[in-house]
Amino acid sequence: MIKKIKILIADDDPNIRYAFVQTLEHNETIVLEASDGEEAIRILKNEQTDLAFLDYSMPKLDGFGVLEKMRIEGIDIPAIIITGFGTMQTAIKAIQLGAYDYITKPLDVDKIRILVRRAIEVYQLKQRVKGLESTIQSFPKQYELVGNHPRMQEIYKTIGAVTGTPNSINVLICGESGTGKELVARNIHNHGPNN
Repeated sequence: MIKKIKILIADDDPNIRYAFVQTLEHNETIVLEASDGEEAIRILKNEQTDLAFLDYSMPKLDGFGVLEKMRIEGIDIPAIIITGFGTMQTAIKAIQLGAYDYITKPLDVDKIRILVRRAIEVYQLKQRVKGLESTIQSFPKQYELVGNHPRMQEIYKTIGAVTGTPNSINVLICGESGTGKELVARNIHNHGPNN
């Protein structure tokens, strides 16, 4: 069964919410509605939402307030600020607060659909990267070099010398096939200054 995409539209104007439902809701998408910022936060905490449209000017908690609460609560989904009065300052602040994008009314239906598709694709890619990163965290132990032979000790010391420098350096690893060049390369990478 394919998971439906859930999109929140938080706007105190029922006509805007209705327009979003008509534009975006179909077989693969559910549109959730909130009439103010506090209701938006409640929905975001209780529903596994994929994207949020937040009106800049809402009662109880404005769009920027919702963005700040999302970050505090660890709700890491793309959020798009909507406003009827776009200024450079509000656009800059929206992006600084972590908004995926910033759009002004009147809303263009075609642009909204394109924006939704792109935001969801970016979100899904980020989720896949997070999953891969957690998988990769288990790799270093699988690729550890082992051995007490004096030559292995020299290799350990060389890896330590190479990775102990504060700056990145290039390393050429030579040897015959099957001698463990890839293991040495992985250990240099795993113990390097950027890890």
